[in-house]
Amino acid sequence: MKFGSRALWFLWLLGSWAVVAGLVAGCSANPRRDATMGSQMVFDHPAFTANHALNDCPGSATVRGIDVSKWQGDIDWDQVANSGVEFAFVRASDGLTYPDNRFAENWSGAKASGVLRGAYQFFRSDEDPQEQADYLLEIMGALQPGDLPPVIDVETHDGQSPATIEANIRTWIERVEGAVGMKPIIYTGEYFWNEYVQSGAFSEYPLWIAQWGVACPSIPTAWTHWTFWQDSATGSIDGIVGDTDTDTYNGDIQDLIAEGQSATCDAIPPAGRTVDDRDACFEAGGNPVYLRLVDNAGYGGNLTWTRSWIAANPENYGQWKLTFEEGGSYRVEAYVDSTYAEWGRVPYIFEHAGATQTLLVDQTAVDGWLLIADVEFSAGGEQSIRVNDNVEDPSDSGLQIVFDAIRLTRLDLPAADGGPGADGGPGADGGSGTDGGPGADGGPGADEGPEGDGGPEGDDGIGGDAHAVDPLDPPPLNGRLGDTESEGGGCENAGCANTPPSWFAVVFGLVAAIVRRRW
Repeated sequence: MKFGSRALWFLWLLGSWAVVAGLVAGCSANPRRDATMGSQMVFDHPAFTANHALNDCPGSATVRGIDVSKWQGDIDWDQVANSGVEFAFVRASDGLTYPDNRFAENWSGAKASGVLRGAYQFFRSDEDPQEQADYLLEIMGALQPGDLPPVIDVETHDGQSPATIEANIRTWIERVEGAVGMKPIIYTGEYFWNEYVQSGAFSEYPLWIAQWGVACPSIPTAWTHWTFWQDSATGSIDGIVGDTDTDTYNGDIQDLIAEGQSATCDAIPPAGRTVDDRDACFEAGGNPVYLRLVDNAGYGGNLTWTRSWIAANPENYGQWKLTFEEGGSYRVEAYVDSTYAEWGRVPYIFEHAGATQTLLVDQTAVDGWLLIADVEFSAGGEQSIRVNDNVEDPSDSGLQIVFDAIRLTRLDLPAADGGPGADGGPGADGGSGTDGGPGADGGPGADEGPEGDGGPEGDDGIGGDAHAVDPLDPPPLNGRLGDTESEGGGCENAGCANTPPSWFAVVFGLVAAIVRRRW
């Protein structure tokens, strides 16, 4: 059978295109890349017997969690939190080449919903470990109090020897641990670690073991117990469409919280300082379902808010815990983003110098720094400023309350230290009015404090029946990346389309070329 020249030419072109397309597809659609936890894991092997394994059952107290990536799509984190999920690990990248384009939204979404969060990186043994560690740190950013340690996901050898894999893991761990001050978590499988890493050098690091469909997971010989366990790749979680990896923490919720990023609540220096809602001295308490964290507004680019409700006791609160290096008179201001402030009678409860007093503040009065009062604090701790969410008046219910930065400015700092003069503090010789503002003669002195018809009054600068006060007008502050069997997850779990084998395209192209040569 013979073909015309046009038909042969078309066949040759088609074959050439198939060769190129097949080669490109073979390089760019590698199912081993852009992988997630467990997607490349081989849990067992015919040559690997159960005698190598130690089964470690969970204790009496456990906590439920998940791990997610872009393959889960849009996640309703409030529904996730309401379903009983207490923690979530979020993929930052697969090595150096595949950043997770949903990391930022999952990272902030988990935090905003009250779910404890951690970041993980799918580790590539054939890529520079130092660069991978730096890449994770860049994508993740600075950890906040409560964040869980970063995770190195070790489940592919990428053609490297056990000695090389061990050395690269060590480089990654040392870099990350030095940056965050916590021991990273190692995610792996019992068979994979014993077969391809063969190292007992990391037994002091928390183990996250992967094994599905068993009552008690098998762990590598390097460890005697596990901290986290990925127990399924086909979990059903409210707020997530499709299969989701589910995890178990081996301990209670307080143990899990203790695993997280700790921070020190520093004392207020003599001149004062600002305490933000991301500071270790701030606590957002109560049911986390009703707390909202915002990362694109407020002082320093973030704030926390909740809603008021009618109740005898608070459901949620914001509390700034204060310790002072020196006692003295401090001006207290709160930063308020007007977009999130709706309540005009927010109770600020002061525990200071052995007294407890409440001041009602109109958070809707200003967008920026809002004057609360001038307050006497004593040296030492056990002092605080607190805002509760419960109200008595139905008209006050359902309104947004902002928990953000508190600014403390010393008013009576001795002149020798560079502070305001002893007789020239704010409000001297007239202050800012005669009714409700600082006193007319001498400002907020240690013995007199602000006084007036409706404003703060008393020896400590706060009246028991105080009302909202006019704000000061200071300049506003600028607020501102396995190799033989797939057990699910990754592209496969997401339902990605299969690419025709590149060898088929190559063969087709060669046949076409031969036919052209004959004819």
